[in-house]
Amino acid sequence: MKRSLDNTTRFTVLSALFALFLAIAWAGNTALADDDDLVGTRNLRDGAVTEPKIADGAVTTSKVGNAAVTNGKIADGAVTSGKLAAGAVGADQIGDDAVGTEKLADGAVTTGKLADGAVTLNKLDPNIDLGGGGSELLRTIVVSPVGPTAADNCDELLAALDGITDNGPENPYLIKIEPGTYDCGATQVFMKPFVDMEGSGTQVTKIVGNPNSFANGAIMGGVVNGADSELRRLTVEHIGDTPFAIAIDIPGTETRISDVDVMVGGTSEEFAAGIVIADTFGFTPAILRDVRIRVFGGVVIKPGIVITSRFTFDSAATLENVYVEALGGILTSDGPVTIRNSVILAGRAISTSGFGQTVLISTQVGGQVIGDLRCVGAYDQLFEPLNGACQPLGPPAP
Repeated sequence: MKRSLDNTTRFTVLSALFALFLAIAWAGNTALADDDDLVGTRNLRDGAVTEPKIADGAVTTSKVGNAAVTNGKIADGAVTSGKLAAGAVGADQIGDDAVGTEKLADGAVTTGKLADGAVTLNKLDPNIDLGGGGSELLRTIVVSPVGPTAADNCDELLAALDGITDNGPENPYLIKIEPGTYDCGATQVFMKPFVDMEGSGTQVTKIVGNPNSFANGAIMGGVVNGADSELRRLTVEHIGDTPFAIAIDIPGTETRISDVDVMVGGTSEEFAAGIVIADTFGFTPAILRDVRIRVFGGVVIKPGIVITSRFTFDSAATLENVYVEALGGILTSDGPVTIRNSVILAGRAISTSGFGQTVLISTQVGGQVIGDLRCVGAYDQLFEPLNGACQPLGPPAP
């Protein structure tokens, strides 16, 4: 009897202890939750959350405590797109540096799975490769030679220009052109104001074409046509075989050309010119700096640079560090022109008419000069000094 009583007492005591343990465990689990039955970081063992443990769509913002999810709580590859409800993860739900690349299955994070503003810089592991090699370019458009032909490359360049519609003084753009040849054929490239075009070097970035540059008694432009912007670090070539061939046309705009090679070739042209500048007087003069011009086409006239007028009867330009190799050299009319630190090699180096004096400063003149010119520190192709009228000084007076 005594033995049976002892067993009953023992059972009663054990039952009471078990009930007390369950009560303590329940109270402890409730106490451990951060608030509102959320899962907090202290509820989870390191690596406790694995893919089989999460029902599809189970994780929502109401289920996750602020900063509850940290790097150590997620098993590698545990989070997949099927485990996250759309918009489930908000900025408050992710601990700083919690999400590393090894924690996410490929393709797990999609735009639909992230609440607006959820991902901020301080939420990202600094070792995550975001791709692209840097920050987003806001006003720089990179044009690449997409191929398979050089004509396809030109289509890409023209599309980049067409896609810019909000350019202006407070919103300038840069089109960066990668190495390659961009063959535009008879289609002309028209630059836009406040949209600079920059190649990757004159030897590796080339815009070529063969538009007819004259129609209905007027010059109709060149391979590239300027605007109130800058063209630099590339080659522009008119490949010839049209009645009129112009590589670059600057029609009454504040165009700047810097570090550009200009070429015109072919044998059937009546007129061939490297650069034509017209109607720029009253504006900031067209500025050419570090430009090299060679004209090989043109059976009648083939100047390197023409500075003239079409509508306003005046024009102006400033040329610095310019090299011209062409039969016609430089033809100027109807405006002031300043040429500094340049080389002009031609049968007729410079020919001027109309009003506005052309001034050559520290420039080598290899060929005949005609018109109203003034030379300051200039010399001929044999490095003999020229007088103020750009004529040889001749032997000293006896």
